[in-house]
Amino acid sequence: MVLLLRGGRKGQIAVEYIIMVGFLMTLSLPIISLFLEYSRGSQDIIITTQAYNAARKIVDTAETVYSYGEPSKLQIKVFFPSRIESILLRDKEITFRIRTSGGVTDVVVYTITNLTGSLSTLEGTHVITVEAKDNCIQISE
Repeated sequence: MVLLLRGGRKGQIAVEYIIMVGFLMTLSLPIISLFLEYSRGSQDIIITTQAYNAARKIVDTAETVYSYGEPSKLQIKVFFPSRIESILLRDKEITFRIRTSGGVTDVVVYTITNLTGSLSTLEGTHVITVEAKDNCIQISE
């Protein structure tokens, strides 16, 4: 009879332990889920801001070169974040198309002059040449 009681207590402790672990898992899963969702949102904001800063630096340099006139030329170093799908230079705007957790987002910065050229979408620091041409600003790497 004594052996049965001891075995019963061990079983009760094991069941209580399993219930406690299950309860803690039930409480922690929503917290972990919220943390991961917040983390993804924060990363999207950081990447979008980095793309905006890169576009703004290119536009500021383009406007400076435009004000100097032809044949002015400047080189700048610009950091491009990850997840850039494309960079479009057309008319009086530069558009960074970025993949975020919510889909594709366009970061657009407008300028006073026409922009032409193409840029690589690779992550990292790029040396960009901004040059005044006839009626536009040529942007290249």
